[in-house]
Amino acid sequence: CTAEDAEVQTNAAGALMTMALRKENKAAMLQANAVAPLIALLSEGASENSQANAAGALMNLALKFPKGVMVITAAGAIAPLAALLSSGHSESQSNAAAALLNLALGSPQNKAAMAEAGAIGPLVAMLTVGSSVAQEHAAAALWNLASNAKNRKAIVAAKAIKPLVHLLHAGSGATRAKAAGALQTLCNKDIDNKVAVAEAGAIPHLIGLLQKGNNSAAQETAAGALQSLATIPYNRELVADEGGIEPLIALLSYGTVVAQKNAAAALGNLASNEHNCKDIVAAGALQPLVALYTPSDGEAREQAAGALQVIAASDGCRQWRAVVAAGGEAALQVVSAT
Repeated sequence: CTAEDAEVQTNAAGALMTMALRKENKAAMLQANAVAPLIALLSEGASENSQANAAGALMNLALKFPKGVMVITAAGAIAPLAALLSSGHSESQSNAAAALLNLALGSPQNKAAMAEAGAIGPLVAMLTVGSSVAQEHAAAALWNLASNAKNRKAIVAAKAIKPLVHLLHAGSGATRAKAAGALQTLCNKDIDNKVAVAEAGAIPHLIGLLQKGNNSAAQETAAGALQSLATIPYNRELVADEGGIEPLIALLSYGTVVAQKNAAAALGNLASNEHNCKDIVAAGALQPLVALYTPSDGEAREQAAGALQVIAASDGCRQWRAVVAAGGEAALQVVSAT
C-alpha cells in the first residue's frame, strides 16, 4: 500500500486500540466486524506501526472480555500474532505478546494452539532482547502458557529458565513479579525443573523479592516460587542457607493474603527439615503463624495450620509444646482431625 494508505491504516488501528479500552466499545467493535481487518493488518504487507496498533487493538479487545476472546480466536488471530513476535519491531512484539496472554487466560485450547503456532521460542527470546515492556509481557505470557504440562516442557527446552532468573533482579518491578510467577509454574509437579531453577541461581533473588518495599505482586509470586522449590530436600537447605527463613516469617505479618498464604506454605515445607524447623521456631515464626490462623482467609488459615502441624511434629514432637504455648493448639486439632 502507499504511504498515505499506511498512515490511514495506522491511525484507524490506533483509534480502535484506544476505543477497545472501554467495555461498551468492545461490544460495538464486534458488531462492526472490526476483528477481521485488524487480523489482516498483522500480515507482512502492513507497516510496522499498523501491525503494532492492530496487535494492540486485539490485545485490548481480548482483555477481560470472553466474547472478544472467542471471536478473535475463531477469526484465526493466534498464528499471525505468534509470527509477529519475531518481527523485530519492539512495540509489535510487545503488543502481540500481551494479546496472546489475554487470549490464553482461562483457555487451555488457546494455550495449546499458541505452542503449536510456534509462540514459545520467540517469547523466550524476548526475555533477553525485548524492551522492558516486551520482557514483562513475554514473562507474563510464558507464566500463563506454563500451566499446560506440554508447554512447560517446551518452555524449558527453549532455555527459558536462565533469562527468567535474570529478570528476577534485572527486570522492572512488574517484570520481576511475572518472572517469579513463571518460574513457580514451571516448578509445579516437576522435580527436574525445581533443581534446574535452583541451580540457575533463582533462590537468593526470590528471597530478595520478599523484602518490604518490593511490590506486593512480586512478594506473592516469589513466596509462591520458594514454596514450590522447597518441596524437595536439597532446595530446603538452599533456601535456609541463603537466609530465606526470616523474610518469609516477616511476610506473614505485612504481606497480602496471597503472600501470607504462600509464605506459610513455604515455611511448612522448610520445616520438614529438622534443622530448619529449629531455626524457624527460634526466628519467631510461631506467633505470626498462630495469628494468621485465627482471623484469616481460608487458604492462608489452612497453610498456617499445616505449617504449625509440621513444626509440632518435628524433632520427635518436641516442638509440640512450643506450638501449644504460642496458642496454636486449635490449629493442630483442626489439621489433625482432617
